[in-house]
Amino acid sequence: MHITPPSPIAAFAERHPAIAARPAPRSESAAPAFDTLLAAFDGLASGLAVVDELLALVYANAAASSMFASAGWGVRDGLLHGGSAEEQGAWAEALTDVCLGGRRRLVEMRMGETPVFAALAPLPAAGRHLATVTFGRLEICSAVELQLFAKQCRLTGAESQVLEKIAAGRSVAEIAHEHGVEPSTVATQSAAIRDKTGCRSVRALLDRLSRLPALRPAGLGAGAERLRWS
Repeated sequence: MHITPPSPIAAFAERHPAIAARPAPRSESAAPAFDTLLAAFDGLASGLAVVDELLALVYANAAASSMFASAGWGVRDGLLHGGSAEEQGAWAEALTDVCLGGRRRLVEMRMGETPVFAALAPLPAAGRHLATVTFGRLEICSAVELQLFAKQCRLTGAESQVLEKIAAGRSVAEIAHEHGVEPSTVATQSAAIRDKTGCRSVRALLDRLSRLPALRPAGLGAGAERLRWS
C-alpha cells in the first residue's frame, strides 16, 4: 500500500510542536510592518522607485525622490515629467519594452553634467504593468560608509581623511597639496591604510570600498519634499 509522505509543514509541526502551536500573526500587524519596510527603504542610499508604462509614479524611496528632484523631474497629474524630450522619449520606449514586453532595460538620467543610470525590470502586479527603477550610485561610496569602514579598520583621523580623498579619485600628489604636507607623508598614510584594510593596492582598496552597503546619512532629506505616488 502506498503511503503519502507528510508535507514539509506537517513534518515541521510534528518535530516542533511548541512553535507550531503559536498563534498566527494578526492581520492588523501588516500595516505597521509595511510602514517599517518603507522606512527601511528610505535608509538606503540606492534610489528605488516603481512606475508604470505611462511613467505614473507608484513609489519612490527618499534616495530616488532626491535623484528625480536633482535631475529636474517632478510629478504632475500623477505622471513623472522632466529632462529633455529625448530623455523622456528614451524612458517611454524603455518602459513599454519592460512593462509590456517583459524585458530589462538600462536608461540614463542627467543630474546637471552627471549621468545617472537606472535599471528597469518588470514587476508582476495584478491589473497593472509595472517596472522597478533601481538607480546606480553617484559615487563609489558615501561619507557615512567611509566613516563606518574607517572605524571598522581602526584608521586614524588623518588616515580616514586620506581614505576619503582616495575614494574620490585623488592622487597622492593632489592629496598632499590639499592637506599641505609632503607627498611622502601621504604615501606613508596610504600604505598604512592598505595594511590595516588588507588591500595590496589602491585598486584593491577601491574595489573593496565599492562593495560596501549603500547607506544614507541619518536624517538626510528628512525635511525634503517627497514625491507623491499613486
